Parts: sequence; structure tokens; C-alpha cells
Amino acid sequence: MFLFGGFMAKKIILSLVLFIVIYGICTAQTAEKVEEIINSEFLSKGQACYLIGTATGKVNDNESYDEAFKSYSDLKMFKNASANEPIKLAEFSNLVLQNAGSRGGLWYRVTKTPHYALRYFKLKGIVRQNAVGSEPITIAQAFDILAKIEIADNLEGEIRNEKK
Repeated sequence: MFLFGGFMAKKIILSLVLFIVIYGICTAQTAEKVEEIINSEFLSKGQACYLIGTATGKVNDNESYDEAFKSYSDLKMFKNASANEPIKLAEFSNLVLQNAGSRGGLWYRVTKTPHYALRYFKLKGIVRQNAVGSEPITIAQAFDILAKIEIADNLEGEIRNEKK
């Protein structure tokens, strides 16, 4: 009885949900590309566009990173950028937020800039409060953000359903 209401049960459930979310994200892409992404030190802009694009259906999983990057070339933050450059934490936050079901905070909705996307993620506890937006994002950080966004979206949906 104590196990199901206690901290340990919450930890087990959270770990299971994280595994399912990461598995779901990875199965949307081809195994070769996911392996290539995982073996990278930092996530490139093309790889980030590929991950987000295939998860949302905007990009086919057989497209290259350059083609995925071109699908998002209309974003202001990608002007004069290359698909091979490492993506910064603030840019990744903006890319995720523009493709997630979440609307973001007031300033983000007004500006749609990486700065306010990262600020929103900090306020929601998705990234650390002391995270620096100009630093390149690691693969682990990217998957952590994607998993937390998925969990947050699912919880918001459950809360909305309970209120009905």
C-alpha cells in the first residue's frame, strides 16, 4: 500500500514514462539516423530539425539533415545558418516550442524568439534555471527536453479531461 502512494512509485512511473517517450521519439526516425545523432557530441541544427520534423510529421524519416533543415529555413533564427552548425539551447527550445502543443508564455507568444522560449522552459522546470541559451545543446539535454515536453503535454491533457 505504501509503495503505490509513496515517492518510490512516482519515481518508477516517471522512469517508465520517460522510457516510453524516448522510445516513441526514436521509433519515428530510422535507426541509422538515430544512432548517428546519439553518437554526436552536440546536436546540429539539421539533426534537431530532423528529430522535431519526423516527430511532428513535417519531415519524412528518409530525408537528410539538410532537407530537414530546409523545411525549417523560414524561421528567423536559421537565417544565414548551416545545417551542420551546433544548435544552441535557446534555438532548440524555440524549435521545440514552435512545434509542440504548448502555446508558451505571454512574451513568447508575442515575439516567438529563442530567448523567450528558453525563459518559458526555465519557468516550467524543463531546463535548469542557470542554463545558458548560447551554449550548444548535448544529445542528452535534447532528449531530456523532448521527454519533459511530452510528459507536460500529457499531464495538461489529463488535467483538462478531469475538469470536464
